[in-house]
Amino acid sequence: MKRRLFLVEWDLSAARTLTSTIRIAGWEVEVESKDGARAVARMQDIPPDVVLVDFSNKPTHGRQIVEALQEYEALRDIPVLAIGGSKSVQEEMKNLGVDVVFTSVIELGSVLGSIVSLST
Repeated sequence: MKRRLFLVEWDLSAARTLTSTIRIAGWEVEVESKDGARAVARMQDIPPDVVLVDFSNKPTHGRQIVEALQEYEALRDIPVLAIGGSKSVQEEMKNLGVDVVFTSVIELGSVLGSIVSLST
């Protein structure tokens, strides 16, 4: 059975690129690009193996998603990876329990490596 990744990416073009690349690596990908609360609700319905959140465009929404994941027992142990955001946002994400923070999607190879290592 394929592993599931939930991607929260506010930029549709970036979401398509990330989704294609992650699917090529053998993953099933669910995407939310408009509403953080809807993302959490969808994850509650079918918990993913890994969550990947873009903090570059909407850091407040990303923060709310990470905090919401911690509120639900079925979601709090899911590895969370973050992409983007300012240095202060990246530090805050680490303090909130994000497992791995990447400065940009340019580090996609490292992102994919972390997805695999965190989910095994």
